[in-house]
Amino acid sequence: MFDKLVEIVIQFAELFKFWVVMAPFEGGVKLRLGKYVKNLEPGWNWMIPFGIDQYEHEHIVPRTHTLDPQSVTLKDGRQVGFQAVITYKVRDIKVALLEVEDSEHAIKDACAGTIAHTVAVCTWDELVQSEEWVDRVLTAVRKRGFKFGLEITSVQFSTLALVKTLRILNR
Repeated sequence: MFDKLVEIVIQFAELFKFWVVMAPFEGGVKLRLGKYVKNLEPGWNWMIPFGIDQYEHEHIVPRTHTLDPQSVTLKDGRQVGFQAVITYKVRDIKVALLEVEDSEHAIKDACAGTIAHTVAVCTWDELVQSEEWVDRVLTAVRKRGFKFGLEITSVQFSTLALVKTLRILNR
């Protein structure tokens, strides 16, 4: 009972809060009555209380995401399995917060299909003898990531091997 009373008092006090402090590793946007006003910088930011101004924020420092393992058939008919590790950061906080539901899902969308397609047009010899295909992968995923307000800084392959794939159809 006492816990609920304290919670109500804290929520009431939040209505009068006229500031927000952004950490150095965060970026954010200010919304006034649901409309974008400006990007918030790290440090002290003024807000109109009573829910008139609201803010959304996200970490803008580099982070990594490991994609699920994938397998594709190469141009020479061989099947290869791979897993990629993506390093990215928020490039445009407004786009990343207001036009994308979730940065992690955007990374999966930007990278999984693009990487699979870029690897599939290679031969096994090209994959093992040259690093040029990794640069093509990075260029392709960076282009897709920019649409989501994200900058993909590196793509690393933690696994790359010939595999045998069995597909079982249930009817």
